[in-house]
Amino acid sequence: MDLKNIFSRRQKPDDLPTSEPELAPAEAAKPPAPPAPVETAPAVYPGSTLETAIVVGSVHDEYEWMKQNYPGYGPISQKLIDVRGRPYAVMTWSNDSADRVTIHFDISSFFRKRPQN
Repeated sequence: MDLKNIFSRRQKPDDLPTSEPELAPAEAAKPPAPPAPVETAPAVYPGSTLETAIVVGSVHDEYEWMKQNYPGYGPISQKLIDVRGRPYAVMTWSNDSADRVTIHFDISSFFRKRPQN
């Protein structure tokens, strides 16, 4: 290979490119934006919200419902709340793996009711 000829060779004006190469737009050079985080709504299941509260006729019914639907769970807390004049019992139970579930019960059929004579 004759290196002398390679380095001494000059381009003629006819050999030069006549137009500039196309450059990609600046936006195309940027990496794509990461996808927006997907926000997952909390699971809605019977009793998980006031709107899905379990209607019961007694405290005994609350415990029976929990035992039937969450075997292996036991009570850790219970509270009474009043929302727009309607009473609810809110029970939180857990299992041996420390999984917790909180269930809302509509207790308006019996709470603060006077016995019929």
